[in-house]
Amino acid sequence: MSFSFRDSALCLAMIGIGACLVGGGGKDDDSGLAMMDSGAGGEGEGEGEGEGEGEGEGEGEGEGEGEGEGEGEGEGEGEGEGEGEGEGEGEGEACSNAWFPVDVEGWTKTFALSGSEGNTGTRTESSTGLLSSHPESSTGEVYGLSIDLQTSAWSYTIVQSIGCDTHGEGVFFHDYAGDWSIMLYDIFEVTGTVETDLSPSRQLLPPEYAVGATGNWNYSYTSTFVTETEYGSGSSTVETSTMSYNGTYTETGFETITLATGDTVDAYVLTNEFTASGTPPIGFPIPAAGSIKQWFVKGLGLVRQVTSEDGTDETFTRELESYSGLTVIE
Repeated sequence: MSFSFRDSALCLAMIGIGACLVGGGGKDDDSGLAMMDSGAGGEGEGEGEGEGEGEGEGEGEGEGEGEGEGEGEGEGEGEGEGEGEGEGEGEGEACSNAWFPVDVEGWTKTFALSGSEGNTGTRTESSTGLLSSHPESSTGEVYGLSIDLQTSAWSYTIVQSIGCDTHGEGVFFHDYAGDWSIMLYDIFEVTGTVETDLSPSRQLLPPEYAVGATGNWNYSYTSTFVTETEYGSGSSTVETSTMSYNGTYTETGFETITLATGDTVDAYVLTNEFTASGTPPIGFPIPAAGSIKQWFVKGLGLVRQVTSEDGTDETFTRELESYSGLTVIE
């Protein structure tokens, strides 16, 4: 069974909410994405190497500049313990959240997509690294999450911007942009591009230390889509549309599950109850409501997602099929 035009329109609009077979976030889309350490230095007691006037207090081993009262060399490298307090400005640890390891470079995850009515597809994800020029990088770190989705009638290739502690602690989904194509009525192809901003950005996960102890959190935001549609005749149109999203994430505990990869793992489980209304990029006004259940594994991130839309019997499942460059953390 192929995807209908309505399915395609809704899926393109719901990339950020994960409310259809292509959804993700994220929740996935679903997906992006809670990195607690700002890496801006800190105060504590320990050993360090650095340049400056003495050494301040720092926790662990690190490099940086600091001012304080202690033992050390004024201009050069030295080791010692200082009795003063100082803030180091140097290289700290990058933001990280093992439940959503978008900060790790060089990994790839492939998901099998399936619908209860027989729809199938594949989704491949990888991290594109730090987006240092992103506007939200002034308040935290922002990483790129590349997503390539393919079905018999519908595909897209986008990059999502996933923030680390950019709006408080946690993982946040800011925007996405990329290319899409739809095969209409199994006859002709329509292609285009889409750029989407979420206002305000949506929290995907709590900080790592709070996973399993947060309870729930709400979100409410508007997505603005700028969509260019290209037709076979060479003509194209550019349209701007918006959709509003509201929902609640609820932690439902931890489960032991066996993945399609053969791994038996402990998973952190979230349920997202959502509503959406407005005009998707293709132009169909579609109100939607439903729920999305997600399973996250420490070290791998999202490994399974099941979406159901209110008023229908159909469900959409995303299941991790293979991965490389990541390791399960016990």
